[in-house]
Amino acid sequence: DIYLVDVETGERSKVLEGVRSSVSFSPEGKYLTWFDGHERAWFAMDVESRRIVNISSGIPHPVHDELDDTPDEPRAYGSAGWTRGDERFLIYDRHDIWLVDPTGRAAPRNITEGLGRREDLRLRYVALDPEARAIDPGDDLLLEAFHYRTKASGFYRDRVAGSAPPRRLIMEDRSFGRP
Repeated sequence: DIYLVDVETGERSKVLEGVRSSVSFSPEGKYLTWFDGHERAWFAMDVESRRIVNISSGIPHPVHDELDDTPDEPRAYGSAGWTRGDERFLIYDRHDIWLVDPTGRAAPRNITEGLGRREDLRLRYVALDPEARAIDPGDDLLLEAFHYRTKASGFYRDRVAGSAPPRRLIMEDRSFGRP
């Protein structure tokens, strides 16, 4: 069960019951997010209104590990984090990165423009600044790439803002460490 505690008064209120995964706050504390393996979906709760939204419902591909054959609920492919101001949340599918609206009003947008799925790549955000709490949509993103069939790896550059496909920086039959 998940409780919110008012740090000034100590008052506690139960906001979620029976959640089987970790729940995290957005950087500015406006939302709680979690993955529900039973529902195979990501959810966000507006902390103020307590409104819960399935934020992955508009993504046309599974956001859970569909190859996981364990006798338990599947795990999420994960998330890249939040944009500044708690405006948007970034979710992974097997190949690409999706920008979702925590209010559920705007449709999800594939920020990697489907490149991962088209080329059988796994694209994942590489956070270069360990102190950064959120992603600036105007900044370049470094994406780690892994080709599922050939096992080649490398890096691409992309942005949250805009609609240009990710640009390949390097892709080779090698294993690269973290920059």
